[in-house]
Amino acid sequence: IKDQRNFEEEKAGLQKMIIEFYTLGPQGSGLYPHPFFGKFSSEQWGKAMYKHLDHHLRQFGV
Repeated sequence: IKDQRNFEEEKAGLQKMIIEFYTLGPQGSGLYPHPFFGKFSSEQWGKAMYKHLDHHLRQFGV
């Protein structure tokens, strides 16, 4: 990390993105292709997001 971040601001930003992901639902999955893997189904996006967040939360002991 090259700069100092405000934990509460970063946490609020992550929570906002999770809520947006949930609110858009399956129809929102086609809006954002994965930068490396391309288009994902809504199920693939859900699994990828879960694995990604789980990895980082475990990484930081949350």
